[in-house]
Amino acid sequence: KGWAAFNTPPPPPLESNPPISFGGCCGIGHRLGRNLPAIVYGVTRRARLVAAWDDVKWDVLFNDNDFVVAGKRQAENFDNGVPEDWSENPMAWREETGPMREGTPYERYGQDSRYLFEMGLAWSVVDMLRKNLSPLVLSFLDPMREQYRDSELHVCTHIRQGNNETGDWERKKWRHIDFETIANATLAAMRHHAVVSGATKVTVFVASDSGKTRPWFESHVPEGWSVVRPGRVLPRPERGVWFGEAMSPTNAVLSQKERDEAMAEAVADVFALGECDALYLPNFSSFSQVGIMLTRAEGNRVFFMDLKRHDFVVYPPPLDELYIDLIQQNSDMRVEIDELRNQIAQLKAKEYSRIMAQEETANATQ
Repeated sequence: KGWAAFNTPPPPPLESNPPISFGGCCGIGHRLGRNLPAIVYGVTRRARLVAAWDDVKWDVLFNDNDFVVAGKRQAENFDNGVPEDWSENPMAWREETGPMREGTPYERYGQDSRYLFEMGLAWSVVDMLRKNLSPLVLSFLDPMREQYRDSELHVCTHIRQGNNETGDWERKKWRHIDFETIANATLAAMRHHAVVSGATKVTVFVASDSGKTRPWFESHVPEGWSVVRPGRVLPRPERGVWFGEAMSPTNAVLSQKERDEAMAEAVADVFALGECDALYLPNFSSFSQVGIMLTRAEGNRVFFMDLKRHDFVVYPPPLDELYIDLIQQNSDMRVEIDELRNQIAQLKAKEYSRIMAQEETANATQ
């Protein structure tokens, strides 16, 4: 069912419906995490979406298309917010999954993100965005694609280290990691995957906010493996990331052209994380959300690290019999409730007809 939705284009907007706009704040993971629910909301209402990004214009990164165009804020606008009822439309159904083991980064993703992970319509939306990546983004993404196009097994990971970032990152101690422990555990899981699959021609894509992460993997992967290298290399800030928390002055030193390129590089990495046979996520980051969605949509595996045991847990976990039974019970209850509502509606209709007939009879005898 999810695969079918992923391969079905969203319903086109109706010109008679007023457009809906959304803004953009902070890093690409954060802003897409807020924008995707707004886009789903607009699609379910058959409205055209208008992306009103200020720092880097939407059409620098994505081609205008039937669903989303760059432009100005509209009467109904969601700057950095999420529509309250974005996931309630029947078109926004979600796949059922079993409960995850406690202690993984999955727990840090909010309800909106978890809905996106399992929503067929949202998968279709991110696929639509992928098909409309701009020439600038593709100038970063296509050279990487050439390196893993013919591999027997292509595995990916995103490791958020912080890069000596201050502010929000510095305060959230739970996000800080021991890199050597995390990197070794991630590579060990990848090696096990390769052995089980029998693959020898293996490529590894590593996304990170630190310039040290990819070189570490290059020096530690098994002989014969290849670590994907960027086609273009841009300078990194001394601290943090170019696009981080709101009002951060980090990218103030960049020209507009440099801002555009820095964001395009990040978008390329975001979508590269969604083109993997297996995606390994040792720590939480909104940067990984699109990768999770596309990997799920393609029917491939996502793995979250158990942060205490340093092994990986497959997502989504299989539905056990007890959980399936609970889902069925809940479904049966919904059917019963719907039947009761229909009965009540029928009784109300009969009562209304009876009252109207009495009134007609009374009027006729006067």
